[in-house]
Amino acid sequence: MMVKIMSNSKRIKEKAHFYVSILAGAVHSSSWNISLAELKGVNAMESHESLTCSELAEKMNLSPSRGSRIIDNLVRKGYLFREIQDQDRRTTFLYLTKRGEKLKYNITREQKAFEDILTSKLNSQEIESVRKGLAILEKVLNQSKKEIKNS
Repeated sequence: MMVKIMSNSKRIKEKAHFYVSILAGAVHSSSWNISLAELKGVNAMESHESLTCSELAEKMNLSPSRGSRIIDNLVRKGYLFREIQDQDRRTTFLYLTKRGEKLKYNITREQKAFEDILTSKLNSQEIESVRKGLAILEKVLNQSKKEIKNS
């Protein structure tokens, strides 16, 4: 039971971070010349990590075709590069470029500053209310997503 509570707490914190990231991204993405979806893609990558296109699309919670379009844009803009495997040419790995790593660093720094500004204006009870609200929002979004897929 404790593991499940810790897991849920971590997920809620990650979701809260994601929503704050979107807010921060909405404010600053124009200065980075990337869309919010591309911001999400860069955010999903880690330095020195390789992901396949389908893995990145899954981390971004997108269909493979939508993920592929965003990945193409990130490659074209120089934030990601593709490496095709010699032994299986169907497998392509994605990596952050130096430019992508710099962008990720700037995004993370600005997101942290934005989170600090938001949380400095809230007391601990209000922060907990926000976390609970985000958990409810996540639940509703997941239910809606399932309903849309089933319709």
